[in-house]
Amino acid sequence: EVVIVGGTASNLLKVTNAGPADPIITRARLAEALGNLTMAPAAVTSERYLVNPTRARILPAGAAIVDALMRRYGVAKVRVSEAGMREGAVLVADHLQRGWRDRLTELAHGWRS
Repeated sequence: EVVIVGGTASNLLKVTNAGPADPIITRARLAEALGNLTMAPAAVTSERYLVNPTRARILPAGAAIVDALMRRYGVAKVRVSEAGMREGAVLVADHLQRGWRDRLTELAHGWRS
């Protein structure tokens, strides 16, 4: 499972018909988001989908990055998490205690509780 975090991820959900209630971005939803983002000027997108105006201007590039990541890792969908990198670091440190940094390669593939 690939999980993406941050403003790009959560805002891409906003510009689809399903909205943020469904935290999964499929290739179809990504294409829908990109279509919505390129259909109108960023100011209109910002107002219509309640996206920060600065974010609305760069969101199409973020969609392209998400698409590239999905292709690179061969996944048909990604899950959007409202948690961020800091929360992930805290969870890793709590789960593995000392020495977690020595296991980063292993952790990149996830862990089982």
